[in-house]
Amino acid sequence: MNLSGERADHGRSALAFRVEPESGTKEGKHWTFERNRKVKQRKDRSNLLRAGETEKSMDGFSVLAASLDLLSLCWHICRAMKVPGNIFLIGPMGAGKSTVGRHLAQLLDKEFHDADQEIEKRTGASVALIFDIEGEHGFRKRETAILDELTRRDNMVLATGGGVILSEENRGLLRSRGTVVYLDADVDTLTRRTHRDRKRPLLQTSDRREKLAEIMKERESLYRSEADVVVTTDRRSPVAVAHKVATTLQSLNLDEDT
Repeated sequence: MNLSGERADHGRSALAFRVEPESGTKEGKHWTFERNRKVKQRKDRSNLLRAGETEKSMDGFSVLAASLDLLSLCWHICRAMKVPGNIFLIGPMGAGKSTVGRHLAQLLDKEFHDADQEIEKRTGASVALIFDIEGEHGFRKRETAILDELTRRDNMVLATGGGVILSEENRGLLRSRGTVVYLDADVDTLTRRTHRDRKRPLLQTSDRREKLAEIMKERESLYRSEADVVVTTDRRSPVAVAHKVATTLQSLNLDEDT
């Protein structure tokens, strides 16, 4: 009979000893099986945590969905994808335009730009500060100017601001210079994704969900009417959404060629 010791709690010096049955006996085999099973569970849990989300932010369905998303990605195929022209991502705050855009640009071997980040880079001020000093009208003028400049470039993925489609001039630029992809998400998803955000001026309100619902009521019909492609982002990882956009765009291009 062997004695094996394991720490009962990390950071404590106390050891919890347990009696280990002799190997080769029925009890010993069962003990070994249980030990190996628990070790595998710990490794699986550790790998899941390293994959990008903590257990606290993932319910059982989300864990399963994320796993299936990752298993479905065939990166060697995506690397060979060629979708010509510019791709413009539109959608509300929290839809994932910037994160998805970076993955999509990598998949399709395109440059990536974020309109809001470009404005901040040029002005040296945050979007929130521009709203405070110049108001929303002043920001929208800057947004149109940077959109006109960026959309003249070739072979790029552009993540636009949530309110870019409010301007007819902006909508015309997007329609005429590339493929428009609407990243859709329901209000509950948007609320969850932005609940810690302190940068977006329009969301600095006591009832964030109500504000997002108001924004979507105003803008959703515009998003859909301007989009060449609509992709839902609810319960999907950014990588899976990028993969979905890429395969959908490739299918559209193949249909046009036939």
